[in-house]
Amino acid sequence: MQIATSEKWKAWSDRMEKCGYPPNLGLGGTVVAALVTSFFAAHVADAIFVICAFGPHAFFIDGLRVADWKHGVLSTGAKISSIPNLIRGLLTLPIWIAFIGASELCASLLTGFLMHRPRWMAFVARILGGSLLLLFVAWCWIPSPVFHPVPIAAFIGGLVLIWKGVASVFRGDA
Repeated sequence: MQIATSEKWKAWSDRMEKCGYPPNLGLGGTVVAALVTSFFAAHVADAIFVICAFGPHAFFIDGLRVADWKHGVLSTGAKISSIPNLIRGLLTLPIWIAFIGASELCASLLTGFLMHRPRWMAFVARILGGSLLLLFVAWCWIPSPVFHPVPIAAFIGGLVLIWKGVASVFRGDA
């Protein structure tokens, strides 16, 4: 029997209210998702900002990008003035929230899928997810300093996922 969407939403919101963080990600997963998705949200918001402010030609043909997110410097070396830089920063927030929500949705769908599958499938999913987080750290931050919240969170999240995957093999409960 299929549960109605409103019943699923109510069950999820009750669990959210009870624990105070997205229930499918858990507290640690929420912290990792918030930090890692902030990286991607900033890149997407910068791309949208450049396309809206300077036109698609500047972004797609000329290759104009935001080179320094923190200081609002374009790839041409020009600095973005205060008000547009504030708009760019505020544009990041809804994209960031949407990415965290998408992470929660994916965790929900993956949990629902793996719930009725053999234990080895959850093991493989955790090992794969943890390995992808570690690969993300290696791909984005190994040449530059790793002492930043995003790679540290991704590294710890990747190790925890791999550890949970390995530990799930040795658990006695079904």
